[in-house]
This record gives sequence, structure tokens and C-alpha cells, in this order.
Amino acid sequence: MCSPPTGQAPSHDPSHSLSVYPVLAEDSTRPVRPLAIRSIQEKRLREFVGGQFSEFNLTSVLFRDRIDTEDHVRIERWSPPAGTKPSFEEAVSQVYEPCRKGTKFGPSWSNHWLRLTVRVPREWIDLDGVELEFDAGCEALLFNEEGLPLQGFTGGPEFDRRIDFPLTKDMRDKTVFYIEVTANGMFGIHCKDTRYYDLGVGKDPDANRFFELSSADIVVKRTEAWGLLWDFVTLQQCVEELPKDSVLQNRALWVTNEIINTFRRSDVSSIERCRELAREIYGKDWSTRSADLYHEDQAPKDDLIWSLGHCHIDSAWLWPFSATQQKVARSWATQIALMERYPEYCFTASSAQQYKWLETLYPKLFTKLLSMVEAGRFQPIGALWVECDANMPSGESFVRQLLYGQRYFESRFGKRSDIFWLPDTFGYNAQIPQLARQAGCQYFFTQKLCWNNVNRFPHNTMMWVGLDGTQIIMHQTPVNNYNSRCGVNDLLKGVKNNMDLQVQPTALHLFGFGDGGGGANPEHLERLRRARAISNNGFREIPKVTVGRSAREFFDHVLEITEKGERLATWSGEVYLEFHRGVYTSQASIKRWNRYSESVIHDLEWLSTIAAIRDPSYEYPQEELHGIWEPLMLNQFHDCLPGSSIRMVYNDMEEIYTEMNEKALNLYDRAFGALAALNSDVEAAQGCAFALNSLGIPRRELVEIDTKGLNEEETRSVSALAVQQSPGKNALLLLEDMEGIGRLSSSKSSPTLSNCRYAVSEYFSSSGDRSFVMEGHDLLLRIQSGRIVSILDKLSVRELVSPGRSAGLSISEDYPPEFDNWEVEVYSLDTVEQLEFSEIVVEESGPWRAKLCATMAFGKSKLRASISIDSIPPIPQLRDGGKPRTSINFDVEVDWQEKHRFLRFEIPTSIRSEDATFETQFGVTRRPTGRNTTWDAAKFEVCGHRFADLSEPNYGLSLVTQSKYGYSVEGSLMRLSLLKAGTYPDSRQDEGHHGMSFTLYPHMGGFEEGDVVSVARVINSKPAMSSRLRMVALEAEIVASPFRIIPDPNLKFCGVVLDTLKMAEDEKPRSETSLSETRRRRTVICRMYESIGSRSRVKLSISVPVAAVSLANILEDELAGDDKRLSLDRQDGKISVPLEFRPFEVKTLRIVVN
Repeated sequence: MCSPPTGQAPSHDPSHSLSVYPVLAEDSTRPVRPLAIRSIQEKRLREFVGGQFSEFNLTSVLFRDRIDTEDHVRIERWSPPAGTKPSFEEAVSQVYEPCRKGTKFGPSWSNHWLRLTVRVPREWIDLDGVELEFDAGCEALLFNEEGLPLQGFTGGPEFDRRIDFPLTKDMRDKTVFYIEVTANGMFGIHCKDTRYYDLGVGKDPDANRFFELSSADIVVKRTEAWGLLWDFVTLQQCVEELPKDSVLQNRALWVTNEIINTFRRSDVSSIERCRELAREIYGKDWSTRSADLYHEDQAPKDDLIWSLGHCHIDSAWLWPFSATQQKVARSWATQIALMERYPEYCFTASSAQQYKWLETLYPKLFTKLLSMVEAGRFQPIGALWVECDANMPSGESFVRQLLYGQRYFESRFGKRSDIFWLPDTFGYNAQIPQLARQAGCQYFFTQKLCWNNVNRFPHNTMMWVGLDGTQIIMHQTPVNNYNSRCGVNDLLKGVKNNMDLQVQPTALHLFGFGDGGGGANPEHLERLRRARAISNNGFREIPKVTVGRSAREFFDHVLEITEKGERLATWSGEVYLEFHRGVYTSQASIKRWNRYSESVIHDLEWLSTIAAIRDPSYEYPQEELHGIWEPLMLNQFHDCLPGSSIRMVYNDMEEIYTEMNEKALNLYDRAFGALAALNSDVEAAQGCAFALNSLGIPRRELVEIDTKGLNEEETRSVSALAVQQSPGKNALLLLEDMEGIGRLSSSKSSPTLSNCRYAVSEYFSSSGDRSFVMEGHDLLLRIQSGRIVSILDKLSVRELVSPGRSAGLSISEDYPPEFDNWEVEVYSLDTVEQLEFSEIVVEESGPWRAKLCATMAFGKSKLRASISIDSIPPIPQLRDGGKPRTSINFDVEVDWQEKHRFLRFEIPTSIRSEDATFETQFGVTRRPTGRNTTWDAAKFEVCGHRFADLSEPNYGLSLVTQSKYGYSVEGSLMRLSLLKAGTYPDSRQDEGHHGMSFTLYPHMGGFEEGDVVSVARVINSKPAMSSRLRMVALEAEIVASPFRIIPDPNLKFCGVVLDTLKMAEDEKPRSETSLSETRRRRTVICRMYESIGSRSRVKLSISVPVAAVSLANILEDELAGDDKRLSLDRQDGKISVPLEFRPFEVKTLRIVVN
């Protein structure tokens, strides 16, 4: 290339250069532009919305105008009597009085009704953004004149505030609304100076709280300003959440600063110029595409964040059940209204109970909900009756949660849920995979494991393998919540927190206000649209979001990309939550009611089923039983049974349990009466004690009868049957069912018991200390200095108490750092003090029962314990034919008046084992007794049902309880948690009187050889059996169970349990069938499970004529396939069904009885 001559300038077009950018700096708009100081730019963003400059920044132009004059908003009020909750139909027929802003609603929990007559000013009729703004400082529900709930309101200053209702064109001329105002906030009645869910330490909800009506205005929103608000906030979050070396973070920082530079409060046209700046990141025409944003990309498999509207509503917590019923209507009406404004929006909600409340109390809203369900927008989910606790309900309770939940969903929505949905429950038992799959659920969802306070759970998506080997795909959302506000931070968590990115990079993202209800609001959906627009515009720093799909579609996608789960890691056994360990103990009376109620309804169904089989005219009380099961399941909600609700909830629950028990007793009497009428010799049946044996195993036990409440004739009858009765003492009756046929009847004595009598003696040591010894043929128990210092097994010459130590009660300090009534922390065990009985007296000295009465006082509390040993063991014989040891029984009465203290029973044993065995749903869970790892150490307090067992190969000890769920086994030290004394959210948790019973059961061999499952079943049936004892016997052939388990004689151990007898749910009532048809066929459900973890073979012996026996799932559906019908062995007029069980398998049979 040739150079131009020297001194000659190169040829160029000066106009071209000037059109690109100025040659001279001084020709620039700002000749000197300083280096951007990032810290100042970032801090500046906080001042554009709200804050100290809210009267001048963007916040000041969000509204064009407002009006509240009476000719445009007329307010009238009617307040019903305190404590009532009138329906809409009742409310509209009342006389209303004039009302105005500034009026107050109260006291706490009361309901009030307003009638609003709204007329929009004519000049506003055609404007966009015309809304009703209503803020009563509390919760409220808006109805139209026809009684259809339109939307909920949440007043007050909190983040979940919702006070605006769009007035559509047809509402603007003159419209009458009714508003039910309820004097509580979204989270009940919290203290004015605390967080939204905090009552304050040691405080209860203020019963006299009033809320003020601060707004009932017609407003006109400036829609472009609101659009800019949402534009800016999302970009601001990009600046705050993204790495400083990312392109999007830097671009967002520049754009947001330019928006602030461009905005002029006095020039509303500047708003559009600001939004134009935002389009540099969102895309040129993104806002015109709205819902279509989610369909622009041709690669939907790249969607990483699957966003789904959600509204977690605790069925009770910081508010009672009655408040939840209103929360459901408010929340779901709001979400349906939101669907009408946002075509992409889909919403999911769980709990059949909540749908039933809506159906019963708000039928018009339920009808509208059904149309949204049919359209796929409102998506019922979860399979359960309520989102129950997953640790303490029995296996059968879990079955019923699924059975009744799925039946409700299918009957109302035409389909069952295929997702087991428990986002907020405090740990997950190892039988959930089996029960979920048997109930038709293919997937499991939660988020609670992110609350672990020791170890981070290692998976977000995994294959969870249960006790019996059943597996289910489980997703623990990496977003780590179920009530996201759709900020950039939550979207990033969906990827950054995902522990399984290698094989499953997607996350289910649930958004919307929750716990107290509410659900999504427009801001959430606007944020998601902007997040997707950013992705569509080429920025990849924010994961791509999709809206408008279902949880089922998400899981199906997971199934596809993981090759049907083959790429997923497996997790076997329970999913233990390393948090909220105090819930196994809090609210002791509620836990006692739960265990008792489960036992009562078990016996009631058993007896009613036998009555239905024996007496064709007997009407099986299916609907009445539903009326008992439904409140029982409601009370198992995950903030009710665990003990983490306010006192109001537990007062309601006590009333519910009492009513349930009365209903059960009446139904029991009805079934007993039907069977008693079949006695061939009525006179011979009189004067004999009878109790149902619904366990299907041989039993012999002593039943204590309180004679104080009996009349003279009853007292004589009881005394005649008593095997032991001291003057002024209760009578002991010996009941026997040595064949396990189903009838426990009184027996005066038995020759096999002559060498088994117990006696108690008192001694004084050389130092003057009193000691007491209870001794029988197999055990010797010694109490010295107020503690149990020795338990000697005389037959095996084995001392159970560790040398130099003692067993008894202990107390420790209990100051968890947060969530008082939920928690107990490991350092509580560093403060243990042993308690000693101060006075001991001999109450009974045999021969059938020896009993000591021991008392103590500590702090402000008093305690009385009866320690007894019966001459007969809990069960008459072991499964292998051997004779079991007797047991040591503790019946404790406490006047508990402590604060922040924890009462336990502990026994330092002489047994060494690396694992302890705890009964859980339909099986057992083995947990380490050592603390070698943080995973072991985190399990310092665990949940168990009827027993915990510590065994060496040749010997073991079981701690069996009738009402407790909290255990700890640390090395050889066994502990049972008895009482806790937290102060939040119930400031007087567990104060008052408590009764509790537990048993020490020594045995040869491991827990299998000691037949601990049978022992625990017998001990736990005693409370219900005592209340159902009758002084009229039923003949054996009448009450005998037609179904019995016959173990394979070649098996050393057989742990198959016949757990439940009931009539099938699809059994027609007698009123709908002819008597001849009723006599012809009845369908019985028989549920069994393998309890010890050993593959087993058994035969089910059936003593009544049957037409067919088939396998079913827990929903009572007959299984499909060639093997659904089971073969029947008929020999000598008897029928048996051969069955084989996997370890811990649950098996349900449908038996058609002729």
C-alpha cells in the first residue's frame, strides 16, 4: 500500500467521523465522565422505591387518584354476637348501621360484616387500574351480592399485605359488596412489636386485640408506574444477587442507574422512557407478549425452574381450626381471581379436609373451583386428608390419611393424586414409600430437610427406598422453601443449591404467601415474567423459568431425564429431620389422646366387622366411623399432634377427642348389643367379665377395676370375680383368651400360675436407709435411696442396671435457641439431674400384683408413681413356645408446673449394642447408639411408637409406653421423654395434671425372640380395653374372629401381624340392599404387616364361608393381573389362604364373605 506524500493528510469523510461520535471531548454531552464507583451505584438503588424519599421517588407516582366520600363508598356494619361465625346467608339478612373509616373490629378472633356500596366517579369509568383498596388491619373476605367469595384481603403493614381488588367495568356503576372481617392477622394475633409469627417469649395471643379500618377507598393506579416498579425491582435483584463479574449484573447496574437518572416525578412521561431503558435487558417487545413469553423458546427441556403457584395453609397453628376454614376461602378465592387476570397462572393446593371445608361452608366458591380444576388451572394435590405429622401417627392412621384423602379427590375431581405432598412435616418415616405407592402415588415432594441444623441433606432428587424395599422418586426443592416471593435469589437457589445437578438439574419452585395462607399476588407473576424475558433475551445468568405446568409434569420430566430414575442415587430408610426434636414430647395429653383414640377405633372397627358378619341385620356404621376418623386425622396435622400450636388449638382438640370417644363408645355398645343378642344362653352370660381381644394372639392379663363408681350389685359381681382385692382398693380381674380367638373372659385362677406369685418387702440398711424389694420367680427389683439400683433376672442371673448406677426419673434444663415448643437441643442432656423418690410405701403385696407407691416433689411440681410387677407376664407365651419374663410397670401421675425443664425416665443398662430398635409405622427402625459421626450425633432424640429395644444376641430390654413418642438410646443408657415445658407458642405448655404409663420388659435374645411387638400391642390395648370391659360375656363362637394368622412352623420367627379388620369402603349400606343380598355377600378388608424385618410365610385361616379372596392395595382396589385372586385351601371344612411377606411388607386382602 502506498503512503500519501509527506505533509498530506489522509483522505477521509469528516461527516462520517462526526456521525459516529464527536472528535473532541468538549463536544460530548458530558466531556468528563468519572469512573463508575460501584459501591455508590449499588447503594443508590435502595432509594428509588419507598424509603426516606418515598414522597419524591417512584413510589410517589404509583397512584393517580383516590376517593372515599360517602357518595362513592358507603360503608355499613353488622357485628354478630361474640364467638359466632355467621354464614353469608345469615349476614345479608341482618340490619346494617352506618360505619366509616377509623372504626375498629375486635376483640381477637371475632367476626364482623360490612356492606359496601361502591360507585366509581364517571370520569374514571373507562380508566385502567381502577381498584377498591380495603385495609381493616386484619383478614377479610369480599363477597358479591350473590354470596360468591371474590377475593381475600390481608391488612396491616406486613410483607404479605393484600389490600387491592380490581374493579372490572361491570362493577363501576353501582355495586354492592359484602365483606366478612375477622379480627386476626395472617399469622393470628402476634405481639405488636415482634415478627409476623412471633407472639413473644412466654406470651399467648392477646385475647382483646382490635383492628382499625384505615382504608376503604376507590383508587386509580398508574399502571405504567407499577410496570416500572416491577421492572426496576427485578433488575435491582440482579445487581444484588449475581456475581459482580457477570455480564447481566453489570448491565443491570448500569440500566438501573440510568432509570433513576431519567425519572422525573413532575413528568410522568419519563416513566415510559425509563421502561424503554429496561427493555435493553428484557427485550424490545417483551411486555406485549405476557403469558406467551413461556412458549417462545423451542427447547422447553432447558427450563430449569418449574414455577407453580402454591398456598400452604396450616390447618391450625397460631390460629384455631375455625380460622383456617376462612383462610381457605380467602386464599383460594384470591388465586382463582388471579387466574382470570393471568392466563399462564396455575395453582396447586393439598389436603382433602380443606377442600371439604370449602365445599361445606362456601359451596358457590367450590363450584367455581371445580371449573378451574377441570380446566387444569387449579390443581388438587397431595393424596392425604391433611398434611399430617409423619412420625407419630400409627401405620393404620397413615393408611386412612391416604384412603380417605384419595377417595375424596376421586369423588370430587374425578381422579386421585399421584404425588405424596408433605412440604412442612418434621421428618419422614421409612414406610412412606410403600404406603405412597400402594395409594397410587408415584412421587414424593418436600422442602423441610433444608432445616437440618447439623448435616446438609445430600440430595435434592433421589430414589427413596423404604423399609420393605419399595422405592419412590423424591424431590426436595433446592429453592428451600414453599412460599417463594419469586425474587432472583430464589430462582438462583434452584440451581446453586441443587445437589444432583449431574443427573437432574431442574427444581420445582413453589411461590405464593404461605403458612397462614394468601397465595400468590400479581407481583410474583410479574417477577416471573421478567425473569423469563431476561432469559429469552439471551442472558443466561438467571436460570430459565417456566410457568403454567403442573407438579405432575415436573416429575414426569424428572423421570424422563433420569432414565426412569436409574440415574438417581438411592436413600434407604427413614428421612430424619435434624430439627424440631421436641415435638415428640410437647403437649403430652394430646399425644396420649392420639394413641388411645387409635386403639379405640381399631377395636370398634374389629367388633363392628364381626357383628356385620354374624348378624345380617346389623348395619355396619360406615358413615359414623368416617365421622370419627376425619377429626382424628385432622388432629394429626403437623402443627397439632406435634405440639407446636397455640393453646386455643389444644382446647379445641381436647373437645374433639372427647366427642370422638363418646361416639366410639356408643357405636361399640351398638355392636356389642347386636352380638349379645345372639347369645344362646343369656342367663349364663351374666356375671362374667368380657373384653374384646382384637389382637389375634393369646392373652392373659390382669385388669384393674375402680370399684368406687360401682353400685352395690356391680360391686358384688366384681368382687366375686376378683383374684386380688384389699379393703378399700381396686379389684384385680384375671382375663384370659389362651387361644387368641377374640374373647377375653374372667377366670378365677389358673393352675399354671401357682409358682408365679410376687411379693414386696421393706428393708433397712445398716446406715438406716430404707430399701424395698419386689421379688417373684423370675425378677427381683430393688429400690434404695429413692432410685432403682437393681433389676435382677434370677433365671438368667443377669443384672440389668449398670453397676454403680441407678434408674429412675431425671430432669434437665431446656432452653432451645428458637422454636421453643418444637425444639430440644443436645446440650439439654448436659444438665441432667437425677430425681429421687422422697417417700415410698407398699400399696399391694401380692400375690397377683405387688405395688409400691412412690412420691417426690421438685421445683413447683409433684409426682406420684406406682411401680408394680404382676405375677403373669404381658403375654402368656412367646411365639417359639417359650415363657416370657414378667414386666415392671410404671403408672405416673404428675402435677407439672415447670418452665423450660424436661422430664425423662432413664435406665443405664448393662446391655451393649451398636443399634437400638424403635417401633415405627408397620415395622421398626434401627438407629445407632454411638455418636461416631455427625449423622449419629444428630439423632440424640428420636421418635418411636410403642417401644424402644436394646438387645444383645442373648438378652435385651424393651421400654414400652402407652402414650409417649420421644426416645433416646445413648450407648447403654435408655431414656424415655415424658414432659417438656416450653413457652412458645403456648406459654403454659403442659402445665397441670398428667398421667402416663410405661413398662420395662426384659427378654431373652433379641427383640424378635422376645416377641416385643406382641408385648407392646398388648400393653397398648389395655387403656381401651378397660373402658370397654363388660360384665356380660359373649359366647366364643359369636365374638371369635373369623380370621387368624397361622405361622409356618418351619420358621424360627414370624412377625406377621393381623392389624386391621373392617368392612370395605365400597360396601353398600344395608338400606341400599335387600336383606337377602346382605345375607349373601359382605366384603371384609383384612390388613396385615410383617413387623420384625424377616421374610415370612403364613396362612390366613378363615372360619366363615367365603366366595373369593383377593389382594388389594391400601385404597382397597383389587390388584390387577393374574395373581390378584388368591388360592384357597379347603380342608376338613376349613379355609386357609397361603401368603408370603417381604420384610415389613403391608398386605391388604379383600375377602368376600358368603
